[in-house]
Amino acid sequence: MNCPNCGSIVKEGEIMCSTCRMPVALMSGNPVSPTPIAPSMPEETFVDPATTVSSMAQQTPTYVEEIPESSTNDLYKNYGEGKKPVTSLKFILPIVLGMALFLFVLFGIYMVVKMYVQDQKSDPSTNTLSTYQVDFNGYIYTLSGDLTYHKDTASNLFHIALSDNSWSSSLQVIESTYANAKIKQNALKSYFQSLGYTVSNAEEEEYEGASFLLFEATKGAKNYLLAVTQAGDSSNCFGIVIETQDDTYDYELMEMIAKITTNVKYERTDTSGKEKVDFDFTKVLR
Repeated sequence: MNCPNCGSIVKEGEIMCSTCRMPVALMSGNPVSPTPIAPSMPEETFVDPATTVSSMAQQTPTYVEEIPESSTNDLYKNYGEGKKPVTSLKFILPIVLGMALFLFVLFGIYMVVKMYVQDQKSDPSTNTLSTYQVDFNGYIYTLSGDLTYHKDTASNLFHIALSDNSWSSSLQVIESTYANAKIKQNALKSYFQSLGYTVSNAEEEEYEGASFLLFEATKGAKNYLLAVTQAGDSSNCFGIVIETQDDTYDYELMEMIAKITTNVKYERTDTSGKEKVDFDFTKVLR
């Protein structure tokens, strides 16, 4: 017969279903008292391994582990937290890149403007600096806007320098003429040497239409250009000392000095009684 509980075949002589262990008496509806079995000698029942495996497969229920609600919430919570940095990065990264690009463009504009300004300064044809006039020791000097000055009345010197102090010069009015300076050039050289300078022989150069008697002089680590030229439209001349920070003989500076000395206006004749502390050109050329 078939077991009404599990449907397995129950052979004759068996007292219960070999699969679900349902008593045969209950299958027929007539309860029968089971045969007592001695406790010391249990009856061994042969079970077919194949049948046991099959029955176990049928009886083993599918087990699904339930995830506690708290664990589920933690899982979604952790997932959300893991996404937050990525979401924030999506906003932060474009901002950082935008700021970097802005700074790069700003730096580029600065460099272009800086190069343009430097080109303007280095090109005399495009230099539109204003000029101003200074009155000192009977002369009116016209200076460009990029030059500064200092009046040294004690030593009869008019100091002129570039605004960045890369070079400076000193002008002294000499009560003599340029022609007399050419005649006494050897006396000038000897005078400079007596002050401890190493001086080259004089050379005559022309700048801005004016003649200059030039000496190269050194003392220690410093280099100087010493010059004498006509003082504008007056009968006197200028003694000139030029010093550069890089200690080079920069003859191009003479062109700027020439613009000042050739355009100087003489207003008074009272220049006597003034002596120079360091280089006293007047003492030699008078």
